[in-house]
Amino acid sequence: MLGFVFSLLIFSHLSAQSKLYWSDWGSNKIQSVNLDGTGIVDIASGLSNAKGDVALDLEHMKVFWIDNSAGVLQKSNLDGSSKETLITGIGSGGRGLDLDVPNGHVYYGDYTGNYIKRANLDGSGVVTILSGLGGNRGHALDLINGKIYWTENDSNKVRRANLDGSLIEDLVTTGLNYPYGIVLDVEGGEMYFSDLTNNAIYKSNLDGTNKTTLISGLNQPLNLELDLANNHLYWADENTNSIERCNLDGSGRTTAVSGLSMPIGLAIQLPKTHSVELNSTVNMEMIWVEPGTFTMGQSDISSASPEHEVTLTQGFYLGKYEVTQAQYEAVMTGNTDGLNATPSQWPNNSDRPVEKVSWKDAQAFLTRLNEQQVSIMPAGWSYVLPTEAQWEYACRAGTTTAYSWGDSININDANYNNHIGQTSIAGSYSANPWGFYDMHGSVWEWTAEAWGSYSLAPQTDPYNAGNSSSNRVFRGASWSNVAPDLR
Repeated sequence: MLGFVFSLLIFSHLSAQSKLYWSDWGSNKIQSVNLDGTGIVDIASGLSNAKGDVALDLEHMKVFWIDNSAGVLQKSNLDGSSKETLITGIGSGGRGLDLDVPNGHVYYGDYTGNYIKRANLDGSGVVTILSGLGGNRGHALDLINGKIYWTENDSNKVRRANLDGSLIEDLVTTGLNYPYGIVLDVEGGEMYFSDLTNNAIYKSNLDGTNKTTLISGLNQPLNLELDLANNHLYWADENTNSIERCNLDGSGRTTAVSGLSMPIGLAIQLPKTHSVELNSTVNMEMIWVEPGTFTMGQSDISSASPEHEVTLTQGFYLGKYEVTQAQYEAVMTGNTDGLNATPSQWPNNSDRPVEKVSWKDAQAFLTRLNEQQVSIMPAGWSYVLPTEAQWEYACRAGTTTAYSWGDSININDANYNNHIGQTSIAGSYSANPWGFYDMHGSVWEWTAEAWGSYSLAPQTDPYNAGNSSSNRVFRGASWSNVAPDLR
């Protein structure tokens, strides 16, 4: 039984890194840098006054910013190309900026006009949701509970309201002298906010209770950004011309980027997941895989030896689950290749993996998917099958054992050895350490590669393209295979 997962390969290095983006007032630029502090890049230059915040739309790979003196909200691709102006007429106090990508909205504030407005991501449909504020600076969205939070430096408060502007609440009203940046950890039930005069960053519950000083002795901290995956809080520090970070408990303060010219706005790119909308009811989830080096093959299996070192120099997204019957049908309905849009021995099970799919069928699926998604994919991106090395790297997920969970196997680990006798719902068993499901058992999974022998020599980005008549590599085994086949 052959099914497949597929990957989204990114050939633009700028799109394939975890990065920080910021507005730099001194140089009037929007810039970015890798999280390790290397590779500073100018995204946009020649701005009139780069004092506004920065926000990222990672679904469409866009960066948004406010140019204060010009009074405009602009966006470009993450590499700075295709710059366009979306909204004009913003006052000189344009600061806060946040995106609600699922609902297609951008929120922006102006502390001189004392308002927060909402527009569509293309700049149309501008409406005022909050007015008569007291010097609003930073703001942040809680899309789970439908709230917007903001700081006010005239009233020295942290406040929140519903996303439509109703039900305004004062959350923190004492102990502040110039509140500025704010970020939310909604799932953790906490918020972090900076104070420009107190030179401190505070933490409290989302309702403003249990306020504590997270870190003090700073040098005018401005906007904040959270990296929950790595347990870090970042802030733009005006007087030291740097971006700094600490752990979420306030320890481990360090300089992440130095030598800037008064950074203010801040946003972080952590490309961990990607969702592919196929129609109004069906989508596909993908997980980001960082570049790295691993040992491929297994010495005790003749067809998988010798073990050898493989380095993958580019990250990629890979499907979180095997392609389901519903997903395959959503893409292949109406195809002109004469292919069945519902090929399965057990049809009408929308959440089970599709099977009875040839390698050429998978290619037809990917061709149609790329055609359907081309208008919203950045240049250089494409949906493809993973190489065998990419597949094994993601399957191992940093482990060195026989299976991603250990060296032994039982019927609670995977669907194999006919113990169910057919496919099962995608995600029925535990994910591997990187969050991928059913890479052992269930259905075999196609890769992009032609069959070939392994060699002992280290390899970088190996790929055997083969030709049109080549037999193709499939991995992972199926519900009917014995345990050794799953390795």
